Amino acid sequence: MKYMLKLFSVGVFPLILGIVKNYLMPLLPISGFVMVLIDLLVLILWGYLSFKVATSKYNSVVQSIILCSFGLLMLGLVLYQELTINGYFDNVIGFIPQMFFLPFISIPTMFILPNMDKIVLSPIYIGVWICLFVISNVGCYIKYRKNNSHSST
Repeated sequence: MKYMLKLFSVGVFPLILGIVKNYLMPLLPISGFVMVLIDLLVLILWGYLSFKVATSKYNSVVQSIILCSFGLLMLGLVLYQELTINGYFDNVIGFIPQMFFLPFISIPTMFILPNMDKIVLSPIYIGVWICLFVISNVGCYIKYRKNNSHSST
């Protein structure tokens, strides 16, 4: 149980990064290409963090689900606001979910936004969550394979 809480708390990390990025973006005007590189670096950091907190006791998919469960909650809040009320709440419940996805937003935007007639952010948020889940699963799986290859020798 203690380990699961640790995984869940690590899943809050993108929110902290998003708040920092939201504060720094107006202060440091950065081009779109550089922002994509920064977001890719942050995504790699997410995979490394997943690798560091993972253990070989649990399945990598289960660990990834727990790591990304806070993000799934944020995704649910964003989708509810965008698809049901066609806007965002003017309070913390409207602000926090958007900040969670901010550190990674430019990556799926490159692929999804050019193919859209109308700008809708829900596919982008879903793309970000899928990226987080896949990368955390890769990090957890690498840790699982690393620990099991050492134990079998």
